[in-house]
Amino acid sequence: MFTPDYKTLLIVGVLMASPASTFGRGTGADDSSAPRPSADVVHRAESEQRKLLHGSWTLIEKRIDGELQPLKQKPVTWTFAGDRVVWHGEKTWKFWCPINALSSPREINLVGEDGPALFQSVYDCTGDTLTVAFFLRSETSRPSSLDPSKTLRPSGAAHVLMVFRRNANADDSVSATDQGN
Repeated sequence: MFTPDYKTLLIVGVLMASPASTFGRGTGADDSSAPRPSADVVHRAESEQRKLLHGSWTLIEKRIDGELQPLKQKPVTWTFAGDRVVWHGEKTWKFWCPINALSSPREINLVGEDGPALFQSVYDCTGDTLTVAFFLRSETSRPSSLDPSKTLRPSGAAHVLMVFRRNANADDSVSATDQGN
């Protein structure tokens, strides 16, 4: 059985995050005939989403297959800066995070910088609330919805939903790559 290494996962993550390869995905549209947005439209949409995501977020709710999970004592925070995010919790993980701001729902891949990790996710960022969904076996596919009852999942893959609240007093001038040191 083929087991992908870190470089393979990174390449797959890059390809999956490409707007050309994911535009229209999850909608049932035939990607080969779907209209492609111009590079300018893609760039503008991505820039707007990165501005919305920028800063520090604290986990306030976690659900697995729709069931509310207790939060750990140590708070989980995500800090976005540019195309990077640092996940602080029991451990600290650094990710490169390509996004597809034109898909519905919006897509974000968290590609591990420190080792083999790939979370193919969908998200919604509205006001001071960030909602992210992925499968625990996210290297195989991404949810088509934030709602676990509306998404097909690979066998044995739990649907994880995480809801974050923006930290009002966070110093957004600190880059995400500096946060993990």
